[in-house]
Amino acid sequence: MKTPRRIRNHRSAASFFLNVFRRGLRCTSGQFGILFAVIAPVSIVAIGGTIDIAMAERVRTDLQKTLDNATLAAASITQNQNAEAVVNEFLRTHFGGGVTASVSMRATADTRVVNSVATYTHKTYFLHLLDMDVLNISVSSTASEYAQNVELSLVLDISGSMLAGETVTRIDALRPAAQRFVEEVLNERTKLTTTINLIPYSGQVALGARAFDTLTGGTSTGVRKHNHSSCIGDRSTRYSSSIPNFRQAEHVPHFATNRWAREFEPWQCPNDESAAILFSNDKKALSERIAEMQLHDGTGTHIGMRWAIMTLDNRFNTHVRQLDRAEAFDIDDRHLNRPLPFNSGSRKVIVLMTDGEVWHQHRPETSDPLGPVRKIVDKSQTQRVLREACSWAKNNKIEIYTIGYEVTDNDANSILKNCASSPSHYYDADIENIDIILSNIAGNISGLKLTQ
Repeated sequence: MKTPRRIRNHRSAASFFLNVFRRGLRCTSGQFGILFAVIAPVSIVAIGGTIDIAMAERVRTDLQKTLDNATLAAASITQNQNAEAVVNEFLRTHFGGGVTASVSMRATADTRVVNSVATYTHKTYFLHLLDMDVLNISVSSTASEYAQNVELSLVLDISGSMLAGETVTRIDALRPAAQRFVEEVLNERTKLTTTINLIPYSGQVALGARAFDTLTGGTSTGVRKHNHSSCIGDRSTRYSSSIPNFRQAEHVPHFATNRWAREFEPWQCPNDESAAILFSNDKKALSERIAEMQLHDGTGTHIGMRWAIMTLDNRFNTHVRQLDRAEAFDIDDRHLNRPLPFNSGSRKVIVLMTDGEVWHQHRPETSDPLGPVRKIVDKSQTQRVLREACSWAKNNKIEIYTIGYEVTDNDANSILKNCASSPSHYYDADIENIDIILSNIAGNISGLKLTQ
C-alpha cells in the first residue's frame, strides 16, 4: 500500500521512542536504571498510544475526505460508470490500496443516491504492547443528486459605480465570474431542467425592442414613444405582485440624470446590448450578453427585483408564449410552460447583486435628454418597494441570494441582508472574491450534495 507522508512521519516518531526505551534499559547506573525500567514501559505505552491514536485519526480524516469526493462523483446523474467502480477507483488513486469499500446505489430517471462505507485496518506501533495490534477505521458517506426543475433570475447591477476599482474594476471582475456562474448552473446535467432570466439593471430594466413591442403592442397601442431604448416604466411606491397591463404601460423616456458621465452611458434606460434575456438555457447567448452589457446611470434595484419575481410567477406564462411566437427570446420548447406554478415543486431562485443603495426615480422635465429632471419617487419609497418585494417572494417560497458588492452604505447592506432567505444567503463581496461567491451559489443551486 502507498503510505501517506503523515504516517511515515509518525512511524519515525515511534522508532525514536523505542530507541530511547532500549537505551534506558541498557543503562547500568544503579537506581536510575531500575527506576527507568519500572516507569519507562508505562510512559512509552501512554505516549506511544497517543501517537497511535493520532496516526489513526489522521488516516480517518484522509479516508473520510477521499470517500466524500468519491461518493459525490458516483452520485452525479451524468456518471456513466458503475458507482462501486467509481468509489473504488477514487480510493485507489487518492489513498492507496488496503481499503475495502461497500457501495450501494438507488437510482430513478431523475434521482441518484449513493451510500458508501470504507474500512481500513491500521497497524499500531505502541498499543500492540497492550495486545492491540490494529485499529479498525471505518467511515461512511452518502451523496444524492436529483434533476429538479430550476427557475433562476440573475439580477445584476450595471450602474456607473461598477467602474470603481484601480487595476481591476468591479465590472471587470464581475463579467467572468457571472459567465462561470452560468456555465456551472447550466451544465450538461442541468441544462434541460434549468432556465435563467438574466436581468441587468441600472435606473431601469431594458427588455430589448422586440420584447418591448411584443408585450406593449409598440406603436400600434401608442405605448412606444421613441426608438432609443425599451424600458417599461415603474412609478410604484408600494410593491404589487400583480402582472401589469403592459399595453397601458409607460415607455420610459430617453434621458440622463448624470449628464456629465464620460466613462459610462448616462442614460437611465439601458440600450439593447444590455437588455434582459428571459427563460434561457443557452449558455452561449447568456455569456455573450454578460460580456457586452454596458454600464448606465441609476440604481433601480427594486425594478430589477420586480422583474425577477414576475418572471418566476406562473401568471406571466401567457406572455412567455407570446414572446416565443414573436421570437423575442430563444426559448426551448420544453420550457414554454414556465414559469411553473409555485406549488409545482420547481425550485425558484433569485440571485441579486448590487454595489450600492436603491436610488430615486426621475423623469425629464423637457424633451432634451440631457436637460433638467425631476424626482418622481423618493429613494425611501423605492427602498420600501424592494423590502416588500423581498418579503412577498420569500413568503411564496422563492429562494433569495443577495450579494453586497463592496457596498459601504449601512442601510443598503441592511436591506440586502434582510432580503436574503437566511443569513447564509447573504454575501459580502469584493473584487477579489466575487468569483468564489458566485461559484459557491452555483454549487448550492446545482442539486449535487453530501447528505451524510
